[in-house]
Order: sequence, then structure tokens, then C-alpha cells
Amino acid sequence: MIALIIPTSLMLPVPCLAAEELLSNPKADLGSAQMGKTEDSIERALAWLALQQESDGSFRTDDAGEPAVTSLCLLAFLAAGHLPGEGPYGKMLDKGISFVVGCQRPDGLLALLPPGPDLKTFTPSHTAIYNHAFAGILLSEVYGMISEDRNSELLPTIEQALAFTRAQQSKSKRNRLDHGGWRYVRQHGDSDTDLSVTSSQLMFLRSAKGAGFNVPADWIDEALDYVKRCFKEQEGCFRYELIGSYSDCPRAMVGAGILSLSLAGMHDTPMVQSAGNWLLQHPFDDYGKTVGKTDRFHYGAFYCSFAMFQLGKQYWESFYARLARTLLESQLDEGQWPPDSVDKIFGSTFSTALAVLALSPAQQVLPIFQR
Repeated sequence: MIALIIPTSLMLPVPCLAAEELLSNPKADLGSAQMGKTEDSIERALAWLALQQESDGSFRTDDAGEPAVTSLCLLAFLAAGHLPGEGPYGKMLDKGISFVVGCQRPDGLLALLPPGPDLKTFTPSHTAIYNHAFAGILLSEVYGMISEDRNSELLPTIEQALAFTRAQQSKSKRNRLDHGGWRYVRQHGDSDTDLSVTSSQLMFLRSAKGAGFNVPADWIDEALDYVKRCFKEQEGCFRYELIGSYSDCPRAMVGAGILSLSLAGMHDTPMVQSAGNWLLQHPFDDYGKTVGKTDRFHYGAFYCSFAMFQLGKQYWESFYARLARTLLESQLDEGQWPPDSVDKIFGSTFSTALAVLALSPAQQVLPIFQR
């Protein structure tokens, strides 16, 4: 599908607002009845997810998607206010965290399966870097929520994961435009970086830094410079990659660009606000519909929801009300959401975890996404 191109001159003007005004009503004005339905939707989804946990602590999916899928499932529970070791899901969370820790490989990579020598779609050579990022985010987010003994267990795991992330970022790039970003652990095509992989690694760095780990500023600065280069000024959106054939602006990448810069405090820049306006022109009104060749519905909803929450009230309320209605209308009776056609290999645990996370930004529970 071809993305709709909107010239900058046609973008909706959005004035800069003070932070306290932006956050005066973080929960979109859905009405009490609709908010109640949203909360019920999340609880039904979590109840379904809990039934998908395997005896080893993982959640049902293709092995190539582990431990990213398990990490996203656990983040969904955390985003709803559930804590490791406490409440109805406490033991389940503990078990899942142990599975994620156990996936770390000797080089620091957090991946259940080792990447093969050549890149093939939906194999570990493709998915390993995503597994690493989302597992790193989970472990950094729960660090400090758990006992001192468990923190001691996570400490070297996170430190080794950070070292792996930096080593991947520091790889020699064939084109200087790709400096500062990340791509797959195996070389692929003409591009050595893309915004999808880079934004996930940048979130890991931000989460680890927030948890008190040593993350030098230049690691983040180099990544942010890459994100800025992905911005297409004429269209007001973020592209998937700089080098290669995928120069379109999928919603997932526009959300990823906004979120990456917003987490660095760049909420009020013209670049970020233009991208926010672009997203308002491409709402999530049709379940499963994608925008651009590399877009994914649930992945996009996850990124865009947290991105628009970071931008604040005027963006957030317009965006979230429409997304929430679409998700609530599309949830299956058992509580899950069906997977995207492209990502169906990872099953409904993946799509359901992303849907729950997309519904949860206003709860302000996960430290990394707090504004």
C-alpha cells in the first residue's frame, strides 16, 4: 500500500503547549463508559495471555520470536499495574523473567536461537536483534521492581546486553548516513541501518539509563542523529531506511521516530510535531489496515500510541479515542487480537501484547514511557 503524501504546507498547525497543559488530562476523553470498556478489554486480554504461558516461562510463539514475544507479554502485564512476585500474576511474571534471562548467549545477545550465517526473513538472523532489544527493555524496566537477589542476577545480564548493543552500533557502515544506527546481526541489502531496529535499541538504552546503568551520552546522541536523518521534511514523516528501496513512511516508523526523539526531550521540535500531524492524518480506524510497504498494524499501534502520548493532550486525545474504538471492536471473545497477516508466524500472543500496550500509555506505569 502506498502512503498518502501530505505536503508540509497542508499540515495541521499545532501550537506549543506547556507541559502541565499537555498532561492536564492524559486519559483521552472517551467518557467513563468507554474507559470502563477499555479497562475491561485489557483485563480480558491479560487473562487470555496468562493462559498462553508455557512451563518454561515463555509465551506461545515461534522460537525465532523469543524472547521478544515473552518480553512484550510481560510488559503488557507491567503496563496494567501488575508486579513481579505480587498479586494474581506475580509468579507468572517471575517465571517469564527467568526465561528471558536464560536466553542470553555468551556474546551478550538476548536470543533463544543463534542467528544463522545468512539473513533470511523470520529466522533468527532476522529476528535476533529485535529479541535482544525488547528483552533488554523488559529487564531494565523490572530492575528495581524485584528483590535484591534478583537485581543481582539481572545486573550482569543487562550489562552484557548493553555491551552487545554498543558493539552492533559501532560496526563499520558502508555509508556515512547509516552511522549511529542498527540493523540485523547479519548484513542485508544496501542498508546497514533502519529506523525499526534503531528505535528498539534506542529504547533499550533509554530504559537501561533510567534504571541507573552506565549508558554514555554519545551512544544515544549518535542514534538520535540517525533518527533525525530519517525525517522526510517535505512529507513531514519518518522513513524506514536511508539507503535502499524502502524509503516510504509506515505509521510504525513515524511513531518510532516521534517516540525516539520525545524520550530525549524533543517533544516541541517542528520535526516531531510535523510527524504528529502526519499521524493524525493516518488514523487507526480500520483494523488491520497498513500504510506503506513496511507497516504493521499492531506494531504501528504500539509505537504510535506511546508517541502521541508523549506529544501531549492535543495530539493524544484525537489519536487515542479512534485507536481504542478500533481495538475494542476487533477484540475476539476469548480476549485476544488476531495477528497481522505478515507477522502471523508469531501468533496472537504477539498481536495481543502489542494491543494491550497500545491501550495503556495513559496509565503511566512503565518508567521508560512516563512523560
